[in-house]
Amino acid sequence: MNGTGRKVITIENINVCCKAWYTIHGVYKPDFYTKDTYAKQGCRSRHHGNVGLKKPKESTRQAMTTLATIIAPLADVMPHKIQTLTTGEKVVEKVLPTGTK
Repeated sequence: MNGTGRKVITIENINVCCKAWYTIHGVYKPDFYTKDTYAKQGCRSRHHGNVGLKKPKESTRQAMTTLATIIAPLADVMPHKIQTLTTGEKVVEKVLPTGTK
């Protein structure tokens, strides 16, 4: 608690309201307070098991490929939405026409 009686989190020497923090980060309020209780008890997060997995997974890569084959011929190129990657490659945003299902 700070001097105003509000619960705050201190991040890099800056006090942030707890409600603002979990709202901005999209954390469900009960989950936030459950994890807060665990942290105060000295508990650490459990091993999640995702270490060493290929990213993206084969199923994700397949879904992306399938969607690309559906979207690519139907989408309109937006010339004002070009992003240049660090490799120098230019990526143009594509938008499906209104009414596409």
